[in-house]
Amino acid sequence: ALANFFIFCVRAALMNWLAFYLFAGSTRAAAPYLSAFEFGGLLGSVFSGSISDFWWQRRGKESSLVGCRIQVAVVAVTCILLPAALVLAFLSQAPRLHFAAMFAGGFGLYTAQALSALCGLESVSARAAGVSQGLLGWAAYTGAATAGLPLSWLIQGPFGWNAWRATMALGSAAISALLLPL
Repeated sequence: ALANFFIFCVRAALMNWLAFYLFAGSTRAAAPYLSAFEFGGLLGSVFSGSISDFWWQRRGKESSLVGCRIQVAVVAVTCILLPAALVLAFLSQAPRLHFAAMFAGGFGLYTAQALSALCGLESVSARAAGVSQGLLGWAAYTGAATAGLPLSWLIQGPFGWNAWRATMALGSAAISALLLPL
């Protein structure tokens, strides 16, 4: 559940603040990049189960299915850092690189999101599935809310855009750290 908090916090931070960060608030200029993020997310959601099932079969069916799904999710989380790092490093030089970075970020984030929810279901009995998903959803949307007003206070306050960059980097690291023990 805590990993879901950070997954949705990073997702909301990216979606809510990218237009302001890159394009001085122009949603028209940011829309293609956000679409690349969502398209990557669509493919990440669709292929996440297949990728983790393939990894499980490759490792041998005696290995833990949930463990294999978590390993795939942790690898996918590294794709979340790609947009933040590339956007900062090549802000004005390579706009096409931004599309690729946003696509990779969406793919990674939605893969981690889908597999985290799937692991939540597979880790409990069928009788607890509803409660499991309710708790995961509560944590997820609490994370999304945290990326709204509280992050705006930090961005507009003493930390500036470093607060956004730190949210992206530390949130991604927290996702991996929380998923690895599973």
